[in-house]
Amino acid sequence: MTQEREATEAAAYLSTLEVRWIVAGPRAPETLRWFVRFPTVTERRVDRYLLHGQLAAGCALKIRGASLLELKLQRDDGRVLDVPGFAPAGVKRCEKWSFPLADVAGGLPVVSSWKQVHKTRWLSRPGGEQAPCAAELTDIRVDGVESWTIGLEAPGSDERAWDALRAAAADLFAEPLPAAPAAATVAAVPYSEWLGSRR
Repeated sequence: MTQEREATEAAAYLSTLEVRWIVAGPRAPETLRWFVRFPTVTERRVDRYLLHGQLAAGCALKIRGASLLELKLQRDDGRVLDVPGFAPAGVKRCEKWSFPLADVAGGLPVVSSWKQVHKTRWLSRPGGEQAPCAAELTDIRVDGVESWTIGLEAPGSDERAWDALRAAAADLFAEPLPAAPAAATVAAVPYSEWLGSRR
């Protein structure tokens, strides 16, 4: 999300608390109108994920755009975020290491091991520009099939990060989500687990 920096000259490390809901099927137009009531930045990119099951449990590896390789270690935080319109989602405690792709490209797995995810992302901070927690609404296309996702990410892993995550969720969902998706279409999981479940 917005805390991630596209470093091109040096490796970077980031610790976060994160939560994500992924919804099968195209996004309703009114969902975007609901999200952009906050100031947003739009981004389009293609990420490539190493398919779930080829790494140790809780690990995810992706090529972010065209410049970074990102290794993410994801653990259950033990807390649950409950918001209107979605099923409760378990919070993930994440550690991320980003490396310039040019430094590691020769040692990557073969191309067939990766899954391309086309993304159009709207990025915001519901609590204001100086709020620590970022929110995203993203349209996803995988193998020609459309889905969409809402995610929240707060830097750190302490009580302040948890408070920031809850505050952003309260601000974002203070206005009810329009066209709330059917429960059967929603997965409250990270991208890597969701991609693995699609195979």
